[in-house]
Amino acid sequence: MIQLMRLIYRFGICISLIASGLHAGSAKTAVPRHTIAQDSAFKALMTKEAFAKKKEFVAFPDIQKILKHGVLTVSLLNEDIFPFFFYDKNEGFLGIDRQMINSIARALGANVKLKIIRTAKTYDDVIAQVSSGLAHLGVSKINYTAERSLKVLYGDVSYITLHPALLVNIKSLSNYKDQFNAGKFFELKNKHKICTIAKSSDADLVKKLFPGAIIVASKNEKNRDKKFADGACDALLLDDYDLKKKLEEDPLLKRDYKTVVLNKVPTPVYVVTNPKYPNLSDFIDDLVRNSGVLQFSLESSFDQYKKYIQPLGVREATLEQKELLEKDSELAVNQHQDGEKKERVLS
Repeated sequence: MIQLMRLIYRFGICISLIASGLHAGSAKTAVPRHTIAQDSAFKALMTKEAFAKKKEFVAFPDIQKILKHGVLTVSLLNEDIFPFFFYDKNEGFLGIDRQMINSIARALGANVKLKIIRTAKTYDDVIAQVSSGLAHLGVSKINYTAERSLKVLYGDVSYITLHPALLVNIKSLSNYKDQFNAGKFFELKNKHKICTIAKSSDADLVKKLFPGAIIVASKNEKNRDKKFADGACDALLLDDYDLKKKLEEDPLLKRDYKTVVLNKVPTPVYVVTNPKYPNLSDFIDDLVRNSGVLQFSLESSFDQYKKYIQPLGVREATLEQKELLEKDSELAVNQHQDGEKKERVLS
C-alpha cells in the first residue's frame, strides 16, 4: 500500500513538472495580449468580427474600396499656402501637408497611388469636393467650423495647432494711448474694420472674438491682403504662421503695422474625409497620434522650409527711394518758396 501511494505521488509530481514546462514554453512564444490590443494600426485594419475570430487581416469596407482601386484622391487649394503646400521649381511639390498625404498613402499600402486635385479656389470648394465624393480627403490647412462639420468628417486629432494673429495699422492707433487690447480696440463704438476671407473659419473667429468689429470680407487671401494694403481695414486677421511668413518676407511691415498673436486661442488644423469613409478617418487619427513625424509645430515646420521664402528686398528699396524723392520734392518746394519771397522783397 505504501509503495502504491509513493508511485501515485511521484506520478503526480511528474505531471505537474510536465505541465509547468509546457506552460513556460508557451509563455515564451505567445504574443502578449496588450501588444495586439494596443496596436492601433492593427485595429484600424481589422473588423471586430475578424479580430474576434483571429482571421487574417481584413480591411474595413470603406478602406477596402481604396485598396481595391489603388488610388487615394486628395483635394487641395489651387493656390499655394507656404509652408503647408507649395511648388518649388527645383524640388517640386513640398510642404507639411504634402508630407501628411504621402504618409497616409504609404500607410495604406505600397499599391496605393496618390491623385491630387488642385481645382478648388476656396476652402469651401475643398469641403465640397470631399463632401461630394470627388476626393476621399481634404488637406489644406483646414480649421473647424460647425457648418463644414455637417458636410465632412473631422478627425479627432489635429496635426498642427495655430493661433490667430493681427496686423494692425499704426495709423489706427494714433488715438490709442493705453497698451493695445484687441477686445477694446474692436468695440462697437470704435467702428474699426477688419479684413478677412468670407465664409471661412477666420470669419467665424472674428464674429466670436470681436463681435463689435466691422468685417470687410474677400473671396481669397490675395484680395484680402490687397484691401488691407489699400487701407480698407484697420486690421488684418491672420494666423501666427501667416504672420511669421509675412514678416520674414518683408521685415519693414513692423514699420507700419503692430503685430499681435492671440496665444490663448488655439486653432487646430485637421484632415477632413468624406462621410462615407469613417474608418479612413479613424485610420488617419491613429496614424497621426502614433507617428511623431506627423505632429508638427510652428517653429520646426517653418524652419524646415524657411529657405524657400524669398525676402521682399524690392519693397525696402522702393520705400527708401520714395523717401528720398519726397525729401527732394520738399526741398524743391522750399527753395521755390524762398525764391518767391526774395523776388517780392526786391520788387
